[in-house]
Amino acid sequence: MLKALNLFFNGVTEPHTDFDFLKDLNRDREEEARAAKGRMTIWMRVYFKNFLNWQSLPERFSIKRSWNRYDLVPTDSYDDDIPSTTIGRFLNKIQFHYIPAIRSRDIFSDLLADMHDTLLQDESLGLKNSSEALVNDLHNLTEEMSVEILDRLKIESTINIPENLKDLFRALDFTTKFGDHDIPLVLRGDGIQSRHMPFILDYISSKSKKYHIWGYEEPENSLELTKSFEMADDFRRKFSVDNQIFLTTHSPAFYDISGENAARWYIENREDDDRTASCVESISSTSDIDGTMGLLALITPRMRQVYDELSGLKESIHDMQGRLDDVECPVAYVEGPTDVTILERAKAALGFGDMNIRFEPSHGVSNLLAFLKVNERIKSDERPLIGIFDADAAGRKELQKFSSSHFLPETNFRVVSKPKRIFAGDFETPDHLEDAEAAFRAIGMALPLPIEFMFPRAVLDTARAEEVLVLEPRMARIANEELPLEVNVDDAIHGRIAEEFRYLAKQIQKDSKVPFADWVVQREDEVFEVFRPLFEDLAVAISAFE
Repeated sequence: MLKALNLFFNGVTEPHTDFDFLKDLNRDREEEARAAKGRMTIWMRVYFKNFLNWQSLPERFSIKRSWNRYDLVPTDSYDDDIPSTTIGRFLNKIQFHYIPAIRSRDIFSDLLADMHDTLLQDESLGLKNSSEALVNDLHNLTEEMSVEILDRLKIESTINIPENLKDLFRALDFTTKFGDHDIPLVLRGDGIQSRHMPFILDYISSKSKKYHIWGYEEPENSLELTKSFEMADDFRRKFSVDNQIFLTTHSPAFYDISGENAARWYIENREDDDRTASCVESISSTSDIDGTMGLLALITPRMRQVYDELSGLKESIHDMQGRLDDVECPVAYVEGPTDVTILERAKAALGFGDMNIRFEPSHGVSNLLAFLKVNERIKSDERPLIGIFDADAAGRKELQKFSSSHFLPETNFRVVSKPKRIFAGDFETPDHLEDAEAAFRAIGMALPLPIEFMFPRAVLDTARAEEVLVLEPRMARIANEELPLEVNVDDAIHGRIAEEFRYLAKQIQKDSKVPFADWVVQREDEVFEVFRPLFEDLAVAISAFE
């Protein structure tokens, strides 16, 4: 269908391939014409809306364009009351771009040549004058060489210089950054090249006086799954605003696109009366299409879930990066806002009020890990950046990703990047919980140590009594195929962990984290002594590698 539209608007089905009537003729139509001894034709009818609101055109109209075997110039048919000059002017207002599924270097060259033609139309850009001046300069510069060749070889020889810069534009290339290196786009992977194409097309459209239609085959080709969703989002939010786009796809990233200005159709081959034909049906539910995609149906829901998770993660990282850019002092990112509340109070209570550091929440342990990883690549300033994880299962799991990084001497922080002064660590076990840690280790368990459990038990008992801290049973599933039971961890460790430490096997009710933080900051300074090792480590990290 996209090739048919390309033939209608551009006179060819494939880029750089002449229209071949016998090759492009529908085989069933060929047999029918031979059987009826009729004339073989290729034709298509395209329906238009009068989007230009011309008075000489009806609100809706169609143009039928036909080719026969012996006359390769098509014949146009339309309503008799429409002037032929109007049809010509209307079609001249439209430019159709066909992007095939297999995208060669020629496709880039064609787009860059189109960019030249588009920019040349805008006299305010001055490209026409620049083009003519450059061509004249080149002629003048090479004239001396031509004279010398004639004198020495007795042969008239001149360099054939293009009359405009279109051929020069075809040879242009993008330079892309890879680390500290500049790499031509043509040497990058197919996926990176594919991501550039719609941006070039959209730029051409934005600078053009024409109206643009895209025929885009399988835009997801060569892209990772998440990149397909990103590209589909670009099509929906950006490229389709000023362009009409027809695309074919096998990817849920694209057939998920919906909305007032989107239409989705499912095309499949069906056999009917010993003939195979393409049948087209409107898509009402993407789940119906998922079921026709074979193995893809099994992974599509997970693909969508992963993309949504990544999108949320990127938004969080972007927000964190913005907050980092807004401050000039060293920054310590912690898992949540209650951590910030507690540590700011501890900073003042322990006499570190003059310490030049700011605490910021990452709103989740996965956000904190991703943020440190991103800044390991992109951070350019010299301010220390420190990630502080809770010493519970989730925090330890993510901090383990930096296990290959060495410890900053005399601290509990690992050096994620020495040149960029990035560090990561977790809370050190306070002295009053060392025996508890040993007891948990003895039965093969790690002591869960969120920031709330850092405080002495007397503080936590008071908070529980005043109902500002609520602990809930922690449930776990026994890894047994025959008896996959869910058990209460508190019950399971009964008799194996001292009674005074059993509260550590419970989990904190999420709704009580904020009330507890607001409550504990009102306690006396002494209860925050448990965080002194952390602030001593922060002081070392801030001054490290200066």
